[in-house]
Amino acid sequence: MLLKEQLAALEDRARSFAELEKALQDTLVTGQRMTEELKATARREAQLIVDESHLRGEKLLDEARAEEAKIKNQMANLKRAHRQLAEGVKSALERYQRLVEADLRDASVD
Repeated sequence: MLLKEQLAALEDRARSFAELEKALQDTLVTGQRMTEELKATARREAQLIVDESHLRGEKLLDEARAEEAKIKNQMANLKRAHRQLAEGVKSALERYQRLVEADLRDASVD
């Protein structure tokens, strides 16, 4: 009877070890699956951050281009105003020169 009891005890232990091994394997598989899921989540979040950064960069570039266009337009307007002013001054000087020359001619005739 002692042998049967020992055999039963060993079979119980073997079953316990088999159950423990299965539980450890399940835990290992679960841990590996969770690790892969965490990696996948981290990759997705990293890609979202990269995509968002690209969008922000594009927005900043668009804003900079718009500001550049605005400044170029203002510069063109200032150049045009400067040219008009210079032409006005030149025209005024030419008129004054003609008036002075006419006064000098009139003065020399008298």
